[in-house]
Amino acid sequence: MLARLQERAVLYPSALELLQALKQVAIQLRQYDLWQSRESLEVHDPETGSYTPRPDLPAVSINESDLEQQEWLDFLHQQLKLTLTTAIDQSMQAHLAKLTQSKQYALYAPKFLSGLQQYYGQGLSLKEIASQLGMTSSDQARRVLNPGEILSQVRTRTVQLLLEQLLTKAQSKGLATVPPEPDYLKTLIEQVEGFVDAEIFQSAVAELKAGKNRSMTSPYAQSLNLYFTRVHKEKCDDEFPNKLAGCETGSTRRDWVGTGTVRSRPNPESASNR
Repeated sequence: MLARLQERAVLYPSALELLQALKQVAIQLRQYDLWQSRESLEVHDPETGSYTPRPDLPAVSINESDLEQQEWLDFLHQQLKLTLTTAIDQSMQAHLAKLTQSKQYALYAPKFLSGLQQYYGQGLSLKEIASQLGMTSSDQARRVLNPGEILSQVRTRTVQLLLEQLLTKAQSKGLATVPPEPDYLKTLIEQVEGFVDAEIFQSAVAELKAGKNRSMTSPYAQSLNLYFTRVHKEKCDDEFPNKLAGCETGSTRRDWVGTGTVRSRPNPESASNR
């Protein structure tokens, strides 16, 4: 196409600049009512003898750096969703294993998922959960469920997993060395921590600190509830493989008690408590 245009004295230094010009025309065509007017999209300049875009048409600059920045932002949000899911899975498995190996709390390990689901999904207090699950006090429920510690573990794993994905992408584009330079790695870690905190964990910590009448609606709480729904359905599918009615995720889970076993999911591509 560049060669054909050059034959007509239409010169573009590169294919990229030609592509940007074509995109500009597409934008103008989308915003210009062709059916109500038959005027040309360009006007003739008698001084130069050339044609230029009409000044009344929208002019939107397409910047290559802006496109690249949007690509990184899309990648960040996509990977954050994947890594958060994986981090929740791993943290739940680790906490269940810790409870199971504890002489003091092994008895309550099968009730862990049920209690945490009631905390985040139903908004029950630790005192109410302790009563329902046969625990002696809210302090015991706090030590068994430990939502603050689990939140911290999920954050640590999310930062680590997202950092790995970003480094892999940056290295594939030649933006980072293998291994990365210490200063580059330090800066990247700080940026990743700031990003995940702003997107997920600041609101999650605020929920834990809210005390009475807390509303568990943060992205973290929503992700946990999606996790509980999946685990509940997997448990139902195991127990009622031929009875779909027994696996309805919309049914009440007040009496659901986890078995202490959580299926692992594959890795993505790669406060105080009341």
